Amino acid sequence: MMLDSQMLESGIAALSIRLKAVENRLDSFEERIRIRENLEKDAPKRLSPEMATAMASQLSPICDKIARIEAQMALKQRLSLTEALPPTIEVPQDLRMIPGKNGKKQNRTAEVVQRRWHIWQMQHSAGIPLNAIARAWGCDHGSICYAKSQGWKVGTNKIKAKKR
Repeated sequence: MMLDSQMLESGIAALSIRLKAVENRLDSFEERIRIRENLEKDAPKRLSPEMATAMASQLSPICDKIARIEAQMALKQRLSLTEALPPTIEVPQDLRMIPGKNGKKQNRTAEVVQRRWHIWQMQHSAGIPLNAIARAWGCDHGSICYAKSQGWKVGTNKIKAKKR
């Protein structure tokens, strides 16, 4: 019987500890409820009409700026969708660079080169980048840079005499 009373005492002690924990938890919940009720009661008192007007006057320019930024972003998005694609580069078959011996090209007569340079000039003046033109024609972009430096005219380069 002694054992039974010891077991009952330890069980009662455990239950009292749990009961105390539950009571503490209940007290904390009641405190939170009181705080929320007080906040709800005080909320209308804290925001006076003058303060609301002041806050609105400060928020209004910010809201306007956000609206302007959103409008600009929408406009940029619409413009990016309607931008024209760069023109396609067509290379005439008779003016294409034909590989020859030792890495040189076969069709290098002045007439063919002048016609090629004239087309390069038109493509460049249309806003096509030099490297895109060179890629389409299958040549180095330095060739197009050289043609541009010569004013797009064949035979205008003058060889300077070597100084002796």
